[in-house]
Amino acid sequence: MFTCSDIWNLFFVIVNNISYNKSEVENIILKKMKKFLKKEGFFKAGVVKYIQTSKNYKKEEEAVKKNTIMKGVLILIVLALLTIGFTGCGATYPTYPTTGTVYVYTDSYDDYSIYMDSVYQGYSYYTSSYFVIYNVPVGYHTFSAYGWWYDGIKTKYIYSGANYVTIYTW
Repeated sequence: MFTCSDIWNLFFVIVNNISYNKSEVENIILKKMKKFLKKEGFFKAGVVKYIQTSKNYKKEEEAVKKNTIMKGVLILIVLALLTIGFTGCGATYPTYPTTGTVYVYTDSYDDYSIYMDSVYQGYSYYTSSYFVIYNVPVGYHTFSAYGWWYDGIKTKYIYSGANYVTIYTW
């Protein structure tokens, strides 16, 4: 025969292991067990309250699941907004031109072969006009002018945009 403590322990094992997808057999056993325990007077105020509130447990569990999902969605939204706030919507950084245009001027009237960093760039004819070199990388460059009578050389830092280089040839 069962003792009071055995029945009480069995009751708590059954109540604590209730699955909300239980079969009809389990429901019948649970009802019979409840009837027996009521008949024997084993219910106390706290246990009755537990059983009554556990009927609404499924609804409460659904509400908790919805709240958990909503909290998760809110956390993701906050993280997304913070990420956009700290990094910007596709941060754009200013790009600076990496080349410039060089206007080479020679100070005398002669024909000159123009070189930049020992690479031939072209020929300037007997005029005192500018010889133009396009798309020169930014940085230090050496410009040379070799003519029939005179030669000259000049090293200069080239910036993006227009740069003027005067080569003295005497």
